[in-house]
Order: sequence, then C-alpha cells, then structure tokens
Amino acid sequence: MLITNIPKALSRGAKLMPHVKAEEIIVEKGRAVGVRGVRYENGRAAERIAVTADRVVVSAGSVQSAVLFLKSGITPETVGRTLHIHPAAPVGAYFSDPVEAWHGTPQTYLSHQFATFYETGYGGFLLMAQSGHPGITGTMVPGMGEEFAGRMRRYPYLAAGSGMVHDETNGLVELKSDGDFKISYWPDDHDARAIVEGAKRCAEAYLAAGATEVFLPTPRAVSVKSASDLPLFDAIDFAPFNISIAAVHPQSTIPMGEDRRRCAVDSYGQSHAVRGLYAADMSVFPTSVGVPPQITTGTLAVRTADYLFEDMRSA
Repeated sequence: MLITNIPKALSRGAKLMPHVKAEEIIVEKGRAVGVRGVRYENGRAAERIAVTADRVVVSAGSVQSAVLFLKSGITPETVGRTLHIHPAAPVGAYFSDPVEAWHGTPQTYLSHQFATFYETGYGGFLLMAQSGHPGITGTMVPGMGEEFAGRMRRYPYLAAGSGMVHDETNGLVELKSDGDFKISYWPDDHDARAIVEGAKRCAEAYLAAGATEVFLPTPRAVSVKSASDLPLFDAIDFAPFNISIAAVHPQSTIPMGEDRRRCAVDSYGQSHAVRGLYAADMSVFPTSVGVPPQITTGTLAVRTADYLFEDMRSA
C-alpha cells in the first residue's frame, strides 16, 4: 500500500493523518457523521481530534475494526462474535542440501488435495509453504538453550510448511471493563483434528521430498524421520502450550449479509444500524473463506467503493 494505493490516493486529493488512532465513530440521529480520535507524538497522546464526514468507512483490520464498532456501541450483538483466523500448526523439515528459504518469492506453491471446501463449502485445509523469515522461524523451532541454538544454526537447510485450515470455530473480540479489548479463540474438535492432520500431511510431503528430519509443532523437540513415525502426530496432546498454532488471516468479525440478526453490515458493507457507515476489510467476510484472502479483500473493497461512489453521486 505504501507504494501503490496510498500515493495514488494522495495524488488525487486524499489527506493522510499519520499517528492518529480512531477511538469512536460519531453518530447523530442514526447516521455516521465523523470519527473522534487521538493524535500521538513520540508514542504519547498529544491532542484529541475529530473528523467530520458525509460517510465513514472503517478499514482497520478484523480485530481493530470490530473494536471501533464496539467502542462506538454499534451492534455489539453481531460484531466480534464470529472471528476466524485460518489456524495452522507449522512443521519444519531439515534437508541435506541448502534450502535457503529466505531467497525468492515466498509461498509460491500450495496443494489443495485436502481442501474439501472446494467441493462441499466446508472443512479441509491447504498445504502451504511458510515464509523463511528468521524471526518467524525462531518462534516455530522447538527446543531450549543449546538444542534450540543448534537447530537455528541449521537454518539454511530448513523448510517449513503447514496445513491452513478453513476454520469453523467462532472466536470472540470483546471489550474489557477497562476499555481495552481481548481476543478469545481455541479450535473446536473438528478444527483441531484438521490442524493436526494438516501438519501430518506436510510432514509426509517433506519426507517424500527427501527430508532427513521433520519436527512436530510442539514446544518439546520431537522429530519424525520416516513415514513409520507419522503416528506421532496423532498422539499430540491438543491443548494450550502443548501445540504450536499460527494464525494468519483474522476475518469475519463484522459479517456481511441481509439477515440483521446475524450480520452487522449488508451485502455492500453498509451498517444495518447506522446510515452512512461502512466496513471494507476482511472483517466483512460472512465465514472463513478457506483460501488466502488478499484478492477477495481487494475485490470487496472495490465493490464497496463503487457502491459508495454511486450512493454519494445520487444523494
């Protein structure tokens, strides 16, 4: 966005306000008329500001968009109650030859062999390679102390992947009594089985490709070195702190649809409760989409922008 949409918007008259945090949507007579927020300098609140507008578009990501709706008291019964995160349990595989996963374009290959949602609309997972960034890798590699350091010294020989689950667990984004927020999410039994199966299938693929060792997604260093060791995945104690789970695409916290009982915004992202208020990011997905959501997100944002433009032109 720093080299594409933002410069394009600025060249066409948009005003960018850096270091400003939106804290409340201003609603008058059932219509959004602006946003209140705080401008920060050197990490400290400098002044409170207010921006007025004919329309308000919230696009702060699935967590913060939901938080802004909730802080503004807008449809708390439907906002933040259906968080999906594409959970996955990453596995790492060591090879005899250098992999050097930090080179080239990351995540250029995937497999949808086990993505049952393509046929049924539900369930399954995509097998995907992980980014080779050392910071991410360091959080994934098991072991402590010298054992961990030894594994990281073999970093050039390490590949990583996971089974990205099309989750149906409903997580929560909620406000706390102090005005801050919290996220609650733990996979249900169906998603838990899919997470473990995705990791197991990744290990199977790496072993078939010649990996000398594949370690399980657990804090304790446990490795498989042949297909006969794969049942070790089935023995994983699926509990907090016993399995390493990644979350990559938070979505669905302000679901779109025409059913006001279940959806916070309509099919164009406009709030059911507040006129002139729109959401335009992954928060509007009515369910987990199952696949990497960048194109879907951009498509929906353009669709909402086109609708908003026509609405303003005809007003």
